[in-house]
Amino acid sequence: MTVREPGAPAWRTGPALAARRRSLPHLLLGAVLLVGSALGMAVVESRRDNRSAVVAIARPVPAGRIVQGADLAVARILPDPLVRTVAATRMADLVGRTAAEPLTAGTLLVDGQLGPVGWPPIGQAVIAVPVQAGHAPSALTKGSRVTVVVLPAGGQSGTVGTPVRAEAMVYEIDADAGQPGTSHVTLMLSDADATRIAAAPGDAVLIMRATG
Repeated sequence: MTVREPGAPAWRTGPALAARRRSLPHLLLGAVLLVGSALGMAVVESRRDNRSAVVAIARPVPAGRIVQGADLAVARILPDPLVRTVAATRMADLVGRTAAEPLTAGTLLVDGQLGPVGWPPIGQAVIAVPVQAGHAPSALTKGSRVTVVVLPAGGQSGTVGTPVRAEAMVYEIDADAGQPGTSHVTLMLSDADATRIAAAPGDAVLIMRATG
């Protein structure tokens, strides 16, 4: 039996020192088990990940332009039979092909979007109209359904000419049109309406319609 001298510190006693030495391997073993458990859980979670790697559009690509590697990205999604996708394994085969229609950043690539240019759709046309400040709703965005009305000179007072109107969809809005207070709005509409709107002199007014 070890007898501790009066006033001697506890760390000098034999049993206390031995206990500390015995606890060190247990601490190391616990740390190893903790790390191993964490790694095991990570492996299990990775095996549970049943998402599919698909091709996404990384940046806008206009119709007719050759697709570059930087235009595409890999996204991981849960498979859904209602969502059309292109497997990421086909990425290398997509670079160098032509965008058949405008590709929007942040969307998933779909078969048919690459190939011979087929945009705008048959029977449709795309035109750009200058729109002055106050002649379009502030909530106007890409995809908005609008009625475009061209007011002829003096048409705002009802004294000259007849307004020309047509239904259209907003495809793009360029607020920096180079003219203070004027935006260039790209519209997609029927061939016949596009010709009428483009030929009509006067100021364009866009009326946003409800969708659905």
